Amino acid sequence: MMSRAMGNRHVIRRGRARRGPRSLVLLLLVIGLVAGLAACGSSDDPLASHPPAASPTDAPTPFPHGARDLEARLPDKIGGRPLTRYSYDGRSFIDTGNDQNRTQLTELLGRLGRGPDDLFIAQASDPTGMLTFQEGIFRVAGTQPDVLEPAWIAAQQEATKGRLIQTEAQVAGVGLTKLVNPDQDVGATTYVVARGDSLVLIRADDTALVTEALGQLH
Repeated sequence: MMSRAMGNRHVIRRGRARRGPRSLVLLLLVIGLVAGLAACGSSDDPLASHPPAASPTDAPTPFPHGARDLEARLPDKIGGRPLTRYSYDGRSFIDTGNDQNRTQLTELLGRLGRGPDDLFIAQASDPTGMLTFQEGIFRVAGTQPDVLEPAWIAAQQEATKGRLIQTEAQVAGVGLTKLVNPDQDVGATTYVVARGDSLVLIRADDTALVTEALGQLH
C-alpha cells in the first residue's frame, strides 16, 4: 500500500510491530536492513542475524548497543518517522546467525585479513516495520574502501547465487553502488557507500529517503 509523508511517496507495509532488532541483511542489511535489509536468519545471507527470543511474557526485547559510536552516525528519523538504532560488536553479531551465516561471514572477514574482533555493525529501522527503509553501517576496522566494498559485494553475490543486479548510481551528488534483488517487489534496492573502513548500506525504494539519509550521515 502506498501513502504520502512529508510530500514524498513511500511504501508502507502493514503488519505487526516487531519486538526485536532485525538484521541488516543486505538485503540488507544487508537482501532480504538492513532486510526482507530479507528476513531474519535467512540461510543464504552472510549478514543475516536472528533477533533475541521473546521472553515468556512476550515483553519487548532490549536492543543491543555494542557499537554506540556507529549508531550515532545513523539518523534517528526518516520521512518524519522515528527510527530505532541498535548495534553489535562482531562476535555478538556472528552469534545471532545460523551455522551457514557464521561460516559465510567468517570467510568474508578472512578474505580481508580480519576477524570477528574487527567487525562492528550498526542499524537503524522503523520499529513498527511500516516504512520501507533500513540503514546500517558495516565496519571492518583497518580495511580500505577499495578492498572492503568489492569483497562485501562479492559475498552478497555468492550468497544470492549472482542474482543481484549491480550498477553505479548518483544520488544527491554522491556516487553509490546500487544493488537490486529482482526477486523482490518491495525493499529490493540497497545502496552502498564506502566511507573509510566502513560501508554505509541504505535499503529504500524511494530515492527521496536515500537523499535524506545521506544528508544526515555523520
